[in-house]
Amino acid sequence: MKAMKVGILTHSIDTGTEGAGLTSVGIVTKHLVENLVQIGDQEVEFVFIHSMKMPSEIYTSQEEIIFPHNLYSLTLSQMKEFIKELLSKGIDMLHVPDTGRHSPPIPLAFTDKNIKLVATNHGMANLSLPNELCDIHGLKGKFTAYKEFLKWRWFIGKRLTSMIVNSESMKQILSSKLSISKEKVHVIHHGVGKEYTPLNPEVCRNKLKEKYGIDFPFIFHLSAYQCKRKNIFGLLEAMKTLKSNDKLVVGGSKPPEVKEYVAKNGLKEKVVFSGFIEDDDLPLFYYAADVFAFPSFYEGFGMPIIESMACGTPVLTSNVYSMPEIGGDAALYVNPYNVHEITAILDKILSNKKLQNELIEKGLKRAKEFSWKKCAEEHLKVYKASMRK
Repeated sequence: MKAMKVGILTHSIDTGTEGAGLTSVGIVTKHLVENLVQIGDQEVEFVFIHSMKMPSEIYTSQEEIIFPHNLYSLTLSQMKEFIKELLSKGIDMLHVPDTGRHSPPIPLAFTDKNIKLVATNHGMANLSLPNELCDIHGLKGKFTAYKEFLKWRWFIGKRLTSMIVNSESMKQILSSKLSISKEKVHVIHHGVGKEYTPLNPEVCRNKLKEKYGIDFPFIFHLSAYQCKRKNIFGLLEAMKTLKSNDKLVVGGSKPPEVKEYVAKNGLKEKVVFSGFIEDDDLPLFYYAADVFAFPSFYEGFGMPIIESMACGTPVLTSNVYSMPEIGGDAALYVNPYNVHEITAILDKILSNKKLQNELIEKGLKRAKEFSWKKCAEEHLKVYKASMRK
């Protein structure tokens, strides 16, 4: 039986290395394609599609298409050229693995119907939250977000053979808001890397102190540029009345408004900004923290929840959207809009060693349920099912 050919857009893994420049979606895509190749399913061949020749080992064992144009801003003639290239390579299915609020390139809605189209949507928080929590500002920002919504609903959604999402919560929201049949939407959880594991306490402390100037004990929070949606201001407010002497270490670069809030509210002694954290160092922060605090207003999946659990760290997260689904019984949950509840649960964890140990044990067990191999295997099932549609 002839193997089907699946073309996967991999430009998101060409933008840098995991230590400097690869986005979270790029990291997910990289894990996916690496594991698809390692599994070596004889019924599926892969063609990786990107815009320039790269030295990555990912491309050495698989066929690739170098298409030297930005696929998200193709002219009509370039799109015709792209489709012609896909057909010439015998592509049966095209997988766009890096979408979210921004839809796949709109011309893909008009591609040859013989090519099945699969897209992974990593989340559209703006369909559930106010614009200001999603960093959508001004008329231009609102127009762009609405335009992408219309592209999904009226063009891409209707053309898709299948959509992959990261949680049941996302499936319910996107199928409803984008008018995509639930039968088309498949839930596949992310995995967690092997680098996220309990570490040597002394090594962690020494490296964090030397490289980042971190003192102990501390609560860890990670939010990068999405600080409003991640509820950084609610967490900072909760720190005002925290009984524990733990400081809050905020990972990632922060907008000036966050640092201004800390200064104006007398929190300089309680809050430390680590600055950019290299991916190799992230497990050190997770493991060394007394608690990982993640009271986000919305998550499509919530990778840090599983990463911190895999490192053996108690987790506080929100009781909304995907977070209870991902954390299971291994986390403590709060209403992200209730600052007093966030403070109370943090103090509850920090003052109770027995509870900490229970959360650590449950978290380590929970994290083992998520693997990139399992994620890749589930993708293969979706590819095969989609070919039968």
